[in-house]
Amino acid sequence: DIAPGLREITVSGLEGFESPGFDAFVYVIVPQGDSALPDDFKMAALRAWKGPNRPAGAYYTIRRSRPDELDLWFVLHGDDGPLSAWAARAAPGDKLALWGPRIAFAPPSDTRKLLLVGDETALPAIAAIIEQAAASLPVTAVIEVADKSREVDLPSRRALDVTWVHRGAAAPGSGRSLYDAVEQAELNGDGLYVFGAAESRRIGEVRRMLKRDRGLTLEQMHLTGYWRRR
Repeated sequence: DIAPGLREITVSGLEGFESPGFDAFVYVIVPQGDSALPDDFKMAALRAWKGPNRPAGAYYTIRRSRPDELDLWFVLHGDDGPLSAWAARAAPGDKLALWGPRIAFAPPSDTRKLLLVGDETALPAIAAIIEQAAASLPVTAVIEVADKSREVDLPSRRALDVTWVHRGAAAPGSGRSLYDAVEQAELNGDGLYVFGAAESRRIGEVRRMLKRDRGLTLEQMHLTGYWRRR
């Protein structure tokens, strides 16, 4: 556990795996009920699964990787979601399946500065991008978490400005704290690339505001709804 409600799990047994870096993400598939995943489990098997105990899956960003293993960060929220429930009980030797990786981080060639935006679910992508982005690019990060205890150590780099936004007692994905912090950030759109992820409606509001008020084009932004509040 690297913060309350945030768990790092290392996956091994990945001979020949190569991560493309930055926000590289994989589809994580975990067993349900008393079913186990066979060693040769493939995405086609998941799509063809009939009957009970169908394995559950969701996309997760790779925090870091090595030649035969990778680290994933799971936001824990009890049994409200099969991946959170699995991660809360995971133990050495448990099996999962992965599909991918893919990547979405794609700043234009004329990018001169980065703005990274997100909630807890975006932390591994934000940390990986801070770590791997060209040293010449100034990076501003605006990150929403519940409170100071949920902040995590981020990689250090020259020209890094991090703003932690605390939503307090508000439910995740329910308020305007992230929107307001991004709106107040002193950045103009010239040469700016924005990458981020959060609750679908909240990050959609941020995208519309940046397009309307900062004049950003779609090519200058990749803002994704990693999850949706019910």
